[in-house]
Amino acid sequence: MSGSMDSARPQEPAAPGAGPGRVVRRTPAVLVVDPDMMSARRLAAALARTTEVALVGSAREAVAAIRMRKPDLIVTELDMPDASGVELIRHVHSAPATHNVLLLVVTGRRSVRDKIAAFQAGADDYLVKPADPQQVV
Repeated sequence: MSGSMDSARPQEPAAPGAGPGRVVRRTPAVLVVDPDMMSARRLAAALARTTEVALVGSAREAVAAIRMRKPDLIVTELDMPDASGVELIRHVHSAPATHNVLLLVVTGRRSVRDKIAAFQAGADDYLVKPADPQQVV
């Protein structure tokens, strides 16, 4: 083989102002969507060590936050005041600009029916509360 293994790995785009041959990695962005702010803050505290975290309490706020900055990961509750988490997942998964964003459900809902609905909508994983924040990290 000609070339090293390192040259086969995809590299992140260089940040503005990065010089030739210098790759600047950006901090991954995570959006936590949960009306239970205590639960959201506990999760955010664990994620903040390695990511940039934004917290919102509703699907409507999530859509607005996504428009401002596309996250790399969305962690969502299924029970929200203005829309279901499944609706949010469908919205994110169906939009061309966000179809590749990772979607993690962290919810109190334990039924197989809810899990299937979330996965069919486009969720990548499903954890039941109380979830250990280390499972997400």
